[in-house]
Amino acid sequence: MPFILDYRCPTEAIEKLQKLDDVHYFNAGKIVYPAISGHPDIFMVKIGSKTVIAPNIPPDTFEYLKSLNLELTEGKVSVGFRYPQTAQYNVFTDDNIAVLSSHTDVVIRDLCSDLDIIEVKQGYIACNLAKIGKSYICSDRGIEKAMLERSLPCFYTDPKSIILPGAGNGFIGGTLGHFGEKVLFCGNKNNPIANLLEEICRREDKELVFLCNSGIYDLGGIISY
Repeated sequence: MPFILDYRCPTEAIEKLQKLDDVHYFNAGKIVYPAISGHPDIFMVKIGSKTVIAPNIPPDTFEYLKSLNLELTEGKVSVGFRYPQTAQYNVFTDDNIAVLSSHTDVVIRDLCSDLDIIEVKQGYIACNLAKIGKSYICSDRGIEKAMLERSLPCFYTDPKSIILPGAGNGFIGGTLGHFGEKVLFCGNKNNPIANLLEEICRREDKELVFLCNSGIYDLGGIISY
């Protein structure tokens, strides 16, 4: 299960991930604004067995994804420098639901036609929403409200302590990833976010792995295959 993550990921987190599997560093350069230039969830999303990628995904990442023999589908529109042109591929899907916005690429919408589609105003959906077992965690009140209206177990956490250089703060979805039954958290212990994650992981019988000893970092997700 190799990882795709921000090229600026803290060294201590990289060292722990490399003990699990291969790491590919994502760098979009000047395609998007600097704060999210290392965020893979701006350019790609997994939908079932398919991975939808932006037409202008960095060439080295495209070649890496091809080397994994993945089923790749190209989206219709390219990612742009600023929001909302940075939100077309930043969506959330699982086996049952797809959380989308008015900015979502049409190719993604077509592939999600068999899922229960939840529309939200927040364009940065994957940044703000993650799943642990059968539970969800989010850092956007609008997404939380939409999930609870569907009777989905969704827990809100305040993102103000999440570090995203160049922005006021990051978001919970960007700090998390999975490796089998392990939940990977690019953060440290002894803070409200860690406490909530530990509670959810206990409930869902998952192992929470802390990748950092200091700080909580938004990496645009820790994508694994």
